[in-house]
Amino acid sequence: TTYNFFLPQKPNDNQAGDAYSQLARLKYLVANSPISTVYATFGGNDIGFADIIKDCYLNIRTSCLGRMGSVEIPKIQKDMRNAVATVLAAAKKESGGANVVLVGYPDIVPAPGRPEDCGWLDTTEKRRVADLEYELDTALSRAAEAAGVAYVSIRSALKGHELCTRNSWMVPIVSFHNSPLSPQQGHPNARGQEALADAVSLKMESGAGVVPSPPADCQPAGNVAAI
Repeated sequence: TTYNFFLPQKPNDNQAGDAYSQLARLKYLVANSPISTVYATFGGNDIGFADIIKDCYLNIRTSCLGRMGSVEIPKIQKDMRNAVATVLAAAKKESGGANVVLVGYPDIVPAPGRPEDCGWLDTTEKRRVADLEYELDTALSRAAEAAGVAYVSIRSALKGHELCTRNSWMVPIVSFHNSPLSPQQGHPNARGQEALADAVSLKMESGAGVVPSPPADCQPAGNVAAI
């Protein structure tokens, strides 16, 4: 979650973890080598995206975003957006003048009306997921704006290769029942990660969403008129 940005890294199957937070790592890197751009992606864990997919996969109709208007969307629009803006502001402060870029999330299931069928999502639930993805993308964009950093939306990066498609670029969801849930399930695989990187590069090269860092001696104008 965004809160973990300020905490020591947790150990997992691939690394032992250490006493340094991601923010401390950024400060160390900036102090030892010039950095032009800092890319970041977070927010999904704050709204419990994994639990949402789990509930939908297990066919729990009452909890597959059945309370989205009263639970998930308010959490996105207020709690997550403010938390992301706080982390971005901290990253910007310690970035040594580098351009900070928040990268959004790709859509992970086929859009409503597409012929692909997940089996565990009906038409109404697919529409709810699409609405959730829209709200998440919008809130992240506003968080980046509030922190004065760039935002790159990559919602369409996996289009045609989402979960349940014939040539999916995501790790399939196999089971939440008796087998341990791999943290890779429901995330882009190697080809999917390449697609995300390509989408970010394309957006950055075109200048979309890029907010240049102001000069160090820049003073905000106090009286501006647009004519």
